[in-house]
Amino acid sequence: TMLSRSSILAARSLSKSGSVMFRVGAAGQLQCFHSSPPLNEKTSHDSAATSHWKFERVASVALLGLVPAAAIVGPNQGIDMALSVLIPLHCHWGMQQVIMDYVHGKTTLTAANAALSLLSLLAFAGMVHFTLYDVGPTKAVQLLWTIK
Repeated sequence: TMLSRSSILAARSLSKSGSVMFRVGAAGQLQCFHSSPPLNEKTSHDSAATSHWKFERVASVALLGLVPAAAIVGPNQGIDMALSVLIPLHCHWGMQQVIMDYVHGKTTLTAANAALSLLSLLAFAGMVHFTLYDVGPTKAVQLLWTIK
């Protein structure tokens, strides 16, 4: 359809998530369509999601290094404390994805996220307490492997 100058300006002003593009149709008519935002345009949500994704990858790679280091070095409070932080955090992020995929409804989603946050906080506190006042995760695994 033919677009007037005012409808083109209105379409441009309404486009927030992408850009409005125009082309000349087969009959010489100006046509309007909506495209995705260019790759170089960043929104605050995009950068926050990217940062979160990077933190998840850093935590996963750190765990890949810490688990063998704990096995090689043996009980070490620094490694145990890093494991006490990263294991609950890694589990929290993983379960958060499961909740996002499978839990629907605003109230149910809010309750599931609240329960996950509480359980993650308790897991973190338990791991830190276990590291500071007991044998820690590395020694606990060693003791489990030596049970006859």
